[in-house]
Amino acid sequence: EDYILKSEMFASPLVITKRIFELNNFEYPKEYLKQIGNSGEDLDVSRRLSADSKNNDQVKIFQKDFLELSKKEKEYKQALYDWINFCKSVVGSYKSTSQFNYRFRDTSEYNFLEEFYSDLDNAGYSIKFKDVDENYIDQLDEEGKLYLFEIYNKDFSPHKRSDSAKNIHTLYWEQIFSEENLEESLYPVIRLAGQAEIFYRPQSDIEKQSVLDKEGRQIMKNDHPVYRYQRFLEPKYLFHCSIHLNADKSSNIKQFDKKININLKNHFDDIHILGIDRGEKHLLYYSLINTKGEIVKQGSWNSVGDKNYWQKLVELEKKRLEERQSWDPITKIKDLKKGYISAIIGEIVKMYKQYDMVVVLEDLNVGFKQSRGKFERNVYQQFEKALIEKLNFLVFKDSRPLENGGVLKAYQLTAPFKTFKDIGKQTGVLFYTTPALTSIMDPVTGFVNNIYPKPSETQEKIKEMLNKFTEFGWDVEKQSYYFKYNMKDFGKDYPDKEWRVYTKTPRVIRDRDEQNHWYYKFISPDDMNSAFEKLFQLWGFSDSRGNIKKQISEKDKKGELRGEKEFNPFSEKNGKISNFYNSLAYLLRLVLQLRNASSKVLARKDDGTIEERGDDYDFIASPVEPFFVTPVRQKGLQPNLAHLVNLYIGDDKDKFVEEFSGDANGAYNIARKGLMMLERIRENTERPDLYINKTDWVRWVTEKSL
Repeated sequence: EDYILKSEMFASPLVITKRIFELNNFEYPKEYLKQIGNSGEDLDVSRRLSADSKNNDQVKIFQKDFLELSKKEKEYKQALYDWINFCKSVVGSYKSTSQFNYRFRDTSEYNFLEEFYSDLDNAGYSIKFKDVDENYIDQLDEEGKLYLFEIYNKDFSPHKRSDSAKNIHTLYWEQIFSEENLEESLYPVIRLAGQAEIFYRPQSDIEKQSVLDKEGRQIMKNDHPVYRYQRFLEPKYLFHCSIHLNADKSSNIKQFDKKININLKNHFDDIHILGIDRGEKHLLYYSLINTKGEIVKQGSWNSVGDKNYWQKLVELEKKRLEERQSWDPITKIKDLKKGYISAIIGEIVKMYKQYDMVVVLEDLNVGFKQSRGKFERNVYQQFEKALIEKLNFLVFKDSRPLENGGVLKAYQLTAPFKTFKDIGKQTGVLFYTTPALTSIMDPVTGFVNNIYPKPSETQEKIKEMLNKFTEFGWDVEKQSYYFKYNMKDFGKDYPDKEWRVYTKTPRVIRDRDEQNHWYYKFISPDDMNSAFEKLFQLWGFSDSRGNIKKQISEKDKKGELRGEKEFNPFSEKNGKISNFYNSLAYLLRLVLQLRNASSKVLARKDDGTIEERGDDYDFIASPVEPFFVTPVRQKGLQPNLAHLVNLYIGDDKDKFVEEFSGDANGAYNIARKGLMMLERIRENTERPDLYINKTDWVRWVTEKSL
């Protein structure tokens, strides 16, 4: 028989049928469901067990796991619909829930119970206003029965400039109670989340330090002196109140990404791709391209506005090194990096006002080098998280609340952040790609090193490599040694692409000075060429500018390349004792080293002071025609960006050429990997393959080579 509940709690009687009782109180073993799912047997109700919330090995018939395991869609849907209809009657029967304006979808539109519960949760929120007599408030205040706190921040200050934008959190707070938020839609966009708290923070016991200008004068603000850590110099009451943004939107990441992908496919030609590289000479470098591969804008984010964060970090590092030597308190650097992250997020938001854009970042989980650059892994992750959260509810402060981009009509461009592991290769318009072969690729031809000669390899291994060269000799016209090979011979998955590689190319090598300190040395194109000639002459080649491949083969057969000799191609100092093949592999590795970078290092002098030593180099020099090379300012080497210049459609082309570097190349190729991802999304919005391996990347670039 049906069970009918009646009491003061109910606005109307609640009927619990036998069917509902059994749905809630019985479960099926997962192993049994898996068995019938594979065999196709009918569901046997005698296999039901008493429900046990602590037992994860059994499941109710209206739960998602039942459908996935048993494949019994008919039984599942009927149970799901019966349970949802019962839940609808529950919220309509209780007095405490009947006050809400529920507008559920038709029961048949729900695929899973979680969807209904999400709608239920969203509808169970209401704010109502009730007028209270001011005299009554004053009376309670005088009697000590009511404590009034003013909610205040700098945006409510009478001294606030009229042209100064409000803090984003102030905008959220004001809109929680606005008519537009409470009446514009079925569910408020911004809502209180409960659990509000008030904290008391006593005055800190720290010394009052005046903030001085460059002339040493006290800085004043609103006729009051400014002190360091001023907010801690007096007691404060702090109000903490959580809010929900876009609470009515689905948190299903896969469905969210699918929706984004359909949009990207439909508007492919209008999309821009922002590639961001964590550089060696730059905290971050960016490149913005369109889907034609044209470069719209590109630049370094060492400075934001008039603040040079890179230089400030160098100065702080120098100061910290001195403090470690002197035992002084170590200067904190995290606040500067936190400010930098906030500034960069602001720059990206500005771009979103101008472009329909996706962002592509390096995947931290794949080959991330902790030691590279000044933007360490943990700080980079903070940047990622801050960007995800910003794009999760993107508001333009100068937009009206109900305009696109306004507080009540914000753009949701990423899924809610949970963990980096959950993100994979995409969260909304934010994509992750492997940084492999980005900064070390010739952006014009797509040439990369896939040979990887090692001076430490055995002679047999190096001979095996040389045998795959179809030519190795001297080019009279170019006045350079060259070697020729097919990429496919050094990796079956690489494209069938033949390269003619020239040795007359600038490089940077690591060497030791007279004090035995490591330093970086620039090698000119002519010196690189001469190094090969020295090696061939050292080992008695009859024609050092002839057919090198043939002479190596002949001399090896005669045993004339056995033994070891001293060889130092770039210095008059004593060289390293090695065999012919190891010396040749060393030179070949240098030729294939497209990116050449070195940094000044901080070192302590004998008197204890800190100085910078060494040179800063960062250039790309390709050994294949048309010989792409970026500026080498210290040596006056002129850049040749070849056809890449024609792809730049932004302002100030001369500046683009002058500033293009290894980091710029990295950002550009990260953006191009983003374009490759978008092309795959256009082909398959449901399940695009967003992982880009080395060989697919090289094939894609060489096919599109300029």
